[in-house]
Amino acid sequence: MTSVMLFGALRGARRAAAVAAVRNEGSYALNTMSQMLRFAQGTPDCTESNAVTFTSANDQQATKFACTAESIASNSAKLTSSKVVTKDCTISCSPAGNEVYIQFTLSPAGATDSVIDAASVTFDSQVELRNVR
Repeated sequence: MTSVMLFGALRGARRAAAVAAVRNEGSYALNTMSQMLRFAQGTPDCTESNAVTFTSANDQQATKFACTAESIASNSAKLTSSKVVTKDCTISCSPAGNEVYIQFTLSPAGATDSVIDAASVTFDSQVELRNVR
């Protein structure tokens, strides 16, 4: 009886740690994209599937956020690490071009335990661009 309780507690702790890691990575990626898009210059380009290209207010350079097979990327840099797997990622623009919609689900990479597999977290945001005329 005691060993069953111990294993149950350990599995719960592993799931909590997995969910915390997934939430941390997802929050970082979503906050980075939201902040940069909010102050983008001009109208963003969403012609490429699950990607948005815009002019960054920081350096006036073209920046691209995209969903790739294994991560969410900003130009050539990954916003998520190899510790998580990106699923069901969508990036799109409103018809007027003044809003960008972001939605993705992250789960722990290489999870072989059903408890940890259930640690998926969905993130979504609708970012209104302030500098679109």
